[in-house]
Amino acid sequence: MIKFFRKIRQNLLMENKTGMYLKYAIGEIVLVVIGILIALQINTWNESRKNRVYELTMLKDVKDALEADSAKLMDRVPYLEGVMASIHEIAVMKNDPSLSTDSLELHLQELLNYGTFIAFNKSPFKALESGGLDRVSNAEIRKNISTLYGFTLANAEIWINEVLRHELLKKTDMFSEMFGLKVTPAKDNSIETKLILKNPSIIYDNPEFDRLLFKSSWPLPLTIKYLNTLNEQMILLIDQIDQELKKG
Repeated sequence: MIKFFRKIRQNLLMENKTGMYLKYAIGEIVLVVIGILIALQINTWNESRKNRVYELTMLKDVKDALEADSAKLMDRVPYLEGVMASIHEIAVMKNDPSLSTDSLELHLQELLNYGTFIAFNKSPFKALESGGLDRVSNAEIRKNISTLYGFTLANAEIWINEVLRHELLKKTDMFSEMFGLKVTPAKDNSIETKLILKNPSIIYDNPEFDRLLFKSSWPLPLTIKYLNTLNEQMILLIDQIDQELKKG
């Protein structure tokens, strides 16, 4: 009987040790799992931080390029508006022979010389695009960047550098045929082309002169509108990016 009770006690002790070992093992497993989860969380946080640093760096580069391009646009608009004013003055003179033509040559020279070419700095956008536009977390900024560089800028460049340029070449040829032109050296080692106005009356009742004014003037309002609309989109995007950069 005594041996029987001793055996029962030994079995209970063994079961107690097994329970302790089991609890210990479970605790070890829990600690390992917690450690893995913490490591994964730290890794995810580090990756998120790196992505954010990359995103903000790329956005700042895009913003800097936009600011420079916007400044160039705003230099061109007043210049083109001045050309429009000269065309208007010429049109007034040609329709009223009683008006003085003292400033005619000056306005014609402005019309002869005017032209514009534009090239946007797309390098920051291309760098951002190659890294993945999806890395821009702000959906509105991502959409506006894609629209501006993928559509609006491309259309503006086609209009200004192809359509407008083509018309300006025609305008120069017509000036050469209608007026005398004199080429002189400039101080910066370039050349200057000056108009020779021998007979101011050439502007009156002259279909060829009217055609010259039309060829010179019709692209200007659309060009100015293009540049102003484009600049508005640039300013909007600059402001959006600036707000995003302030978030850090």
